[in-house]
Formats: sequence, structure tokens, C-alpha cells
Amino acid sequence: MLEDEVGSIEVGKRADFVLFSIDLLDLASPEFLLTNEIELGGLDKFVITTVTGGWVVYQRSKVDTG
Repeated sequence: MLEDEVGSIEVGKRADFVLFSIDLLDLASPEFLLTNEIELGGLDKFVITTVTGGWVVYQRSKVDTG
């Protein structure tokens, strides 16, 4: 059944997700909007990892901590 393969992040299930270095709820804050360009690809610098179908398809080589 499909729910045995997808629907949550668990061992043995396929997953599609992106891990960001920022809290996406902060995107609408005035400070964020004034200090970052929001356009196509504008959030790329905040992507740490992208997983598609359970496979890591992108992993940033260095994670900035501050």
C-alpha cells in the first residue's frame, strides 16, 4: 500500500524534503525581507540538504554556523 512507502519520515519510507539553515517562518519578517533578495533561487544559499525519493540529491559541503 502507498501509505507503507510515503507519508511520513521513517526508516524504510521514501521521502522528499529540503532541510534549510533558517526557520522558514521568519521569511515574512521585515528584517529578513530587507536583508535578502527573494527571487527565483533566492533561498538556495539556505539549503543544507535535499532528499528526493529517499535519496540525498544535494548536500552542501560546508554548513555556516553563524
